[in-house]
Amino acid sequence: MGTQIAVGKGVSFGQVLDAELTPAFALPLTSDFPPWATEAGVWMVMRSSTLVYQLGDSRYATQSDNAQPHFTYFRLDRSLTCPERWAGVAGFPLGLAVVPERDEVWISTTAGTFVGAHAPGAVAMEEVEFDALPMLPVTAPPELGDPDEWTERQRIRLLAENSDAGLLDIEIDGWFPTTTLILTFRIRGFDAVCARSMSVFDRDGRPRLWQGAPTLMEWIGLDIMESGGLSRLRRKEPGRFGYVWT
Repeated sequence: MGTQIAVGKGVSFGQVLDAELTPAFALPLTSDFPPWATEAGVWMVMRSSTLVYQLGDSRYATQSDNAQPHFTYFRLDRSLTCPERWAGVAGFPLGLAVVPERDEVWISTTAGTFVGAHAPGAVAMEEVEFDALPMLPVTAPPELGDPDEWTERQRIRLLAENSDAGLLDIEIDGWFPTTTLILTFRIRGFDAVCARSMSVFDRDGRPRLWQGAPTLMEWIGLDIMESGGLSRLRRKEPGRFGYVWT
């Protein structure tokens, strides 16, 4: 949308950020669940009744029954004051995706999977069966080149950056786009060898490997500490290959 937006879960409004990424002014709306960033823009979601109440506009109401909660998914207009397009679906939110080449928006909830035309205004959603989901190719960004060769270069980079901090080895498991790295490492104060599994790419084929500061091992160490530290690791039985998995 040409601007940075911060949406806080559990509050009554969001914030537009300025060039320094500090709050500039408040948005009248927020998102009850973490929003979805798509190439077509950011989609947020609120309980339908709450959205209607805050905007004072019944257009955003959805058909409701007593068995399922109803939520409205929406993209804000350029003024950032009201939805430009919206869709009402039953069930708690699970996922949302926009497929530009099919001009469709897909929404997955605890009540089912739904699809509708990605057009301005109210989007009419229809429930679909699992076997009706489209088969979409996953393409790596062109700047990566061959994604499997890129993964091997990242393996070498991560080893070079983290060997002194206890990283022992990195094994590549599988191929693009479901490539996984199996990391084996030691941490100070713990005798066993630990292991961790990491996905290399996200569901759209973009890299999700750790880069920059802090280093990979610093990040793993912080995560272990926040999850209970060495005392928790000592209570875990070794899993496959005899590693203590974190």
